[in-house]
Amino acid sequence: MGPCFALPLAALACFLLPAGCCVMCDNRILAALKSLETDYLPKLMGPAEVNSTYAMIVRTVKGFSDLPYTKQTYMGAIGEKRYEMVITSFLKNLKNITESKTKGKQSVENLKEMLRLEKINFAFQASMFQKEGAMFQSLIWCDYCSKQVQLCKKKTEECGDRVEEIHEHEALNLNCFLDWHKEAVGLTNYVFYRVWENNSETVLYSGKDPVFNRPSASVNDSGKYRCELGTIYNRPSTIIHFLVTVLPRDLEGWKPTGEFAPAKTEGGKITSVTPSPEPETTTVKHQEVKSMLKGRIYGLLICLLIILIAAIIFWLVTRKRKKTKPKSSQASIDSKSSRISRKASSKMQKK
Repeated sequence: MGPCFALPLAALACFLLPAGCCVMCDNRILAALKSLETDYLPKLMGPAEVNSTYAMIVRTVKGFSDLPYTKQTYMGAIGEKRYEMVITSFLKNLKNITESKTKGKQSVENLKEMLRLEKINFAFQASMFQKEGAMFQSLIWCDYCSKQVQLCKKKTEECGDRVEEIHEHEALNLNCFLDWHKEAVGLTNYVFYRVWENNSETVLYSGKDPVFNRPSASVNDSGKYRCELGTIYNRPSTIIHFLVTVLPRDLEGWKPTGEFAPAKTEGGKITSVTPSPEPETTTVKHQEVKSMLKGRIYGLLICLLIILIAAIIFWLVTRKRKKTKPKSSQASIDSKSSRISRKASSKMQKK
């Protein structure tokens, strides 16, 4: 039995439980849930509570696949590799909870929160389909726990154009890889072609490497290229076109070709077209920057002058106060002494 028995056992579990099943198609999930019922939950609660809590957990896990059916998000299936990511995440987070030191009701609350987050993760992984190209993908159909190779095809195998512009003697790298290639099944080789002006093609590379590399490009490498990823089903899954322009290092020695070449007259003489002068925006911008800096400098000088005047006024006021204070104190002393002398003289007269 072993691995061959796992899928039928999981399928039987799905049919015995309410409709809808996906995560529980995996025997590792079934074993983990059984361990919750027999080992973990009895340490936290009584037998009656164990039964009700375990039933709630099973309903929640089965509810992962209860999602709206739409072409863009969920159609009752999930990619095999994405499914494996869901299972791995579920088991890892469940293990963190069962091995934690948290006990009592808080453990149950942590378990509920983990299940909520894992359902969100399942919905995200199930919606991850390729955006372009034709993809043969191994899918797990949730309602029946059956695995089939399904064609996930967009409108066309064409996956757009790429524009590459480099300088002479630089490396030319044409990348044909798309993220969903690592999830597809039945892929064969990446084939890169050079497309000539008469639409004939020359094979440059065929193999498993999705990147075509030419260490040192020349001006003659400018032109059109095409990449194609084949499948075992005798049809391409990805086609990408590249338009490559290799600019010369020495522009003076470069003779333009193609649509950039100068036109010829009837006599065979080349007539060069003088390009229209570009607007001198550099000088205008320089003057604007210069005037802006002048304005800021003038404003800074005015602010410094105002601060200096305020400081001088403050210094004069404080100095004046210091000078008037001794005089007033001397006057008060003189007035006190005069009053004392008058009192003394009046006492002498009375005697």
